[in-house]
Amino acid sequence: MKTLDKKLKECREIRGMTQLEVCEQTGISRRALIAYENGQNKPRTDKIEKLAKLYRVSVKYLTDDSCGDIEEGLETDPYVSEIRHKYGNKDALEVEKLLLGTTALFAGGTLSQEDKDKYFESVMKTYLLCKEKAKDKYGKKTDK
Repeated sequence: MKTLDKKLKECREIRGMTQLEVCEQTGISRRALIAYENGQNKPRTDKIEKLAKLYRVSVKYLTDDSCGDIEEGLETDPYVSEIRHKYGNKDALEVEKLLLGTTALFAGGTLSQEDKDKYFESVMKTYLLCKEKAKDKYGKKTDK
């Protein structure tokens, strides 16, 4: 099992990038990147998302020491990231579980990537609609 720090360094080297190039493309300071790659600090989720996108690997691959597949969760990363930015980590974990749980529906099938994307987009639209309806119904009431 590889840890986050080892995976970050390995991904950078596989992409043939210097630390300086990574920093320039992600906005992460060189000092911070060195600390991440040496295991001295763990990056925040937004930094992990930037690094995963740059290295073309999934967030799950980077954050889960037991995950050895760089593509596991890659299809769902943009949707989970969107929810994280709108509603926070708790909802992002909920959506991640929902989307990863439904990917089993694709097992052994011959769905095109376009059809999978349409499916994920539909699930996300439904999730966001339900979230807004719940907010309207159970959210804080304001006096007018």
